[in-house]
Amino acid sequence: PLKVPATLAGLSVPKPPVGSSLDLQVPTQVRWDAGECDVAEAVRRLAASNQVLLELGADERRRATLTAFDGTFWEAALVICRAFDLTILPPSQVVLVQDDDGKSTPTCVTGGPLCLGQRQGERSTIDLFQASGILLMGLDALTVDSKHGLGGVTRQAELSYRLRLEPRFDASLIGSATIRWASLAGSTEGRPMAVEEANTQTTNEDGAHIPIRNFRFGRRREFVAASDQVDQAAASGRVLVSGLPTGPVPLVLSGQVSLQLRRTVRCELPLSPGGRGTVRLGERTAMVKMFSASPEEEGSERAGVSVELSGDEVDALAVEVRDAAGKTLRSNGSGNSVSIARSRMIWYFAGLEQGPFTVVLTGRERMGLLRLPFSFSVTTP
Repeated sequence: PLKVPATLAGLSVPKPPVGSSLDLQVPTQVRWDAGECDVAEAVRRLAASNQVLLELGADERRRATLTAFDGTFWEAALVICRAFDLTILPPSQVVLVQDDDGKSTPTCVTGGPLCLGQRQGERSTIDLFQASGILLMGLDALTVDSKHGLGGVTRQAELSYRLRLEPRFDASLIGSATIRWASLAGSTEGRPMAVEEANTQTTNEDGAHIPIRNFRFGRRREFVAASDQVDQAAASGRVLVSGLPTGPVPLVLSGQVSLQLRRTVRCELPLSPGGRGTVRLGERTAMVKMFSASPEEEGSERAGVSVELSGDEVDALAVEVRDAAGKTLRSNGSGNSVSIARSRMIWYFAGLEQGPFTVVLTGRERMGLLRLPFSFSVTTP
């Protein structure tokens, strides 16, 4: 046999893919040595494990001296922005949640590639961002509400914020997002400063926009800081801190965002009227049946497809039926019934007299719950 000497120490070991389930809660680490570099080189350092873009027209050759760094991705991004007078542009992905009617509503959790641009005009200053692990917190506005009453003056701070995930995190996998805050933001003069979530509704019953900052009778609202570059595709989260004394007050807020991860699942199978079959939809087993119009419903188009699933790990289930020519049949409605262990959903179709047909099932399967702690520090006037 042929023997070839080899040095095992020189062989490269493949690394796990960035963004795998093992490291989604751990922020990406970035490090560099002290020295001078240009904008293009700084962006390359950031883009080693995350997608980072530079705005078209930005001066890639601008140079600056960076001190040695060893920290998280978002901390590194803020250091580079300050060194080269750059800012963080609005995100391209927004986490949406669906209500019972299937209507999608934007949340304050965002993602997508990081795009850096030259700081100019009304663009956000980098001081409105803070890194917190895998999350970047952006402050849209901070206001202090003073209310004069019989018991004296009470002050309350209102923060409008957004949370942004590292670019390696695919925001499209998030099915829902829930944010919970710690109940206290510290204490001053022996009094606790309580934290509560504010109403995030931005429209009234007529669909008209309700401004986040408004003036109320008997109160004086002090404007502190705000980002004029607000991405309208995302919603601002709002949190209130009450029990503030007079004068500047340092606040330390902490909380946790819970992300329910879901993935799109799909399967298809051939069926004829009266036939049935079992398929794998993600990690679940589905029983699919195609039935014709029943005699008691003669004259109505009640032929259709029923799907039975156990558990509730798959939601947003949809059924499509195609004929032999690949044409999609029109649906005439749907219905469902749920028991303790199984759910049965029905879609009605016209023209199921002759087969075979191709039945396509799509849905979203739960992958797990990801909990990400965060904190934010700010000082009121």
